[in-house]
Amino acid sequence: MSLPFDPSDFTVANATEKLDGLSDEELDAVYEAEIVVKQRTTLLDAITAAREALRAPAPQLAAPAPRDEDVRAANRAAIKAAGLGGSYVGPSV
Repeated sequence: MSLPFDPSDFTVANATEKLDGLSDEELDAVYEAEIVVKQRTTLLDAITAAREALRAPAPQLAAPAPRDEDVRAANRAAIKAAGLGGSYVGPSV
């Protein structure tokens, strides 16, 4: 794996900005390069955090909300099952 950039050529802030979009392997290479040359703990922590973010499982998405017509149909079925039948005309205007 080639080094995507040499972290020793950058300040910690600039090197940290360059971490976005790197693969896990590229982050490992940058980490190793930083360990060999400067060993800046702030940058090493940023690389570790970036690697952990890549390795974390994707968050689960919430189920989509039911469609209005499905809710209305379920309500009508519940009213009918409860014997409360009759047709609903709605409010008078």
